[in-house]
Amino acid sequence: MARDLGFKTTSSETFYFLSYNAEDATRVSSYALKMYDAGLPLWYDNGINYGEQWEETISERIDAARAMIFFFSVGMLAKADSYAIKEYRIAKKMEKDIYIILVDKLDKELWRLYPKKGSFLDDIDQTHFPDDIQMLIDRLKKDENITHDDGERDASTIRLCVEGAKIFDSEYLLNNNFFTAYEISKKHVDLDYLTVDGRMFPEALEVEGDAETWEGMITDTADCSANLIINNNIVGYMDFLPVTPEDYEKLKTEPFNDSYVAFYAFGGRFDIFGSMFSIDPNYVTQNNILLFTKWMINRILEWKKNNIHIGKIELSIYSKYQAKALESLGFKLALKNQLKGMLYEIKVSDLFKNRLIQSQFKVGQLTTYTYSVYDNSNADIVNQCLEIASSLSVENGGTLQYLSAPKESNVIIAAEYLDEVSGYLCLKEYDVFKGSIYVEQIGIKEYHQRLGIGQELIRLAINYAKERGYNAIYLNCKKTNIASFSAFSKAGFIPYDMSKEEYLDIGISEDDIEKNCALMLKING
Repeated sequence: MARDLGFKTTSSETFYFLSYNAEDATRVSSYALKMYDAGLPLWYDNGINYGEQWEETISERIDAARAMIFFFSVGMLAKADSYAIKEYRIAKKMEKDIYIILVDKLDKELWRLYPKKGSFLDDIDQTHFPDDIQMLIDRLKKDENITHDDGERDASTIRLCVEGAKIFDSEYLLNNNFFTAYEISKKHVDLDYLTVDGRMFPEALEVEGDAETWEGMITDTADCSANLIINNNIVGYMDFLPVTPEDYEKLKTEPFNDSYVAFYAFGGRFDIFGSMFSIDPNYVTQNNILLFTKWMINRILEWKKNNIHIGKIELSIYSKYQAKALESLGFKLALKNQLKGMLYEIKVSDLFKNRLIQSQFKVGQLTTYTYSVYDNSNADIVNQCLEIASSLSVENGGTLQYLSAPKESNVIIAAEYLDEVSGYLCLKEYDVFKGSIYVEQIGIKEYHQRLGIGQELIRLAINYAKERGYNAIYLNCKKTNIASFSAFSKAGFIPYDMSKEEYLDIGISEDDIEKNCALMLKING
């Protein structure tokens, strides 16, 4: 069937490639004519014979095109060998920008009838409806009129060369001349249009803005946005902007602008508002989501070293597939409205508890735990240790019975992580161990175990005893507490035949002596 949309294809070197099902030419022409009348340069196949030269010719035209405008219809799915879908896949392989217009709605029944075309259907959520055609025209017209063309790139600007998928913040990309601020901004805006579900959040698309609107913000907040780079292209990004706790609450309902970004450089306590988190649907994988997560973690830790403390994170998203990704990391839906999309929230401390993050990155390797020595007059530290003891108590399936140990000890060596105690070791002096000191208790949060914290606490306890001239360190544990026995034995402690008097003095009842075992490490003398 001959293709004719009612106008001749452009002879311009810059054009948009129109792809559609030939049988739908009459329906498509009304939309295409609106684009043509608006002055957009359009090219479509209205005279190429379908034969051996078809794919070569079409590939050349798609490669030369500024982007593809793809008119989806049910009819193309019914065909065993649709040329339109072939064109679509050629454009995808070339990593061309593709604007999808739904001529027909895609209902759930079609997913069942055409499973073999699933790789194509995966992108249908990123569409424009025919009613939105003017919005697409306005957007493309702005792109036509811009002066920031690739041909005008500064001679000092070079292309990034990346193998695999990696995350770079915008500051790095700008400082090394890999992209201009406009190029980053344009890509972010393109990703927003690609990932915002227009059926769920039509108002969000109406106020999206353009690359020029957000270009200044790219420069001003360059260290607060992450970019996912694959094949040297930006295929995803995340804003990660510190705001005051007061503004954090306001931004749940108010429009965002760069005036809300806090003056955080000199430290303080802030929350994070992510005005957008977008990933090209073709690159939404667990690995890529975790790459963003690792960037978040490292950025929080870098800030913490400079006394910038982050309490909560809230990310704005506009599609269901992104929601599933965030939910897998422990984020919870906090709010949903037309302009903000779906706001997902998490406490930073809860983010680090997530098992998926721990299994992938080994939180202990990503972070620097701080270790401090306290006496039992520090109520905040004591209370945090008591909470850990309670969570590890026998009643909760753990091994700790003496829950008041932190309060009644002389010394607490605490492992702290993101302003919270992750583990502790209590030391206490007893008359029965003259010149020596006793390990009253050791406790580590369940989700921070097996990260080397226990061994470090024991090492610091030994150093503490050496520095203060103690002769030895003693301890006692249940025979069933294999983990503690193994940890102290690994540090050089050996079995000790504790007397009945010593057991009674440290609070072990006569009936329970047989259930316990003692260890000791000589230090001085």
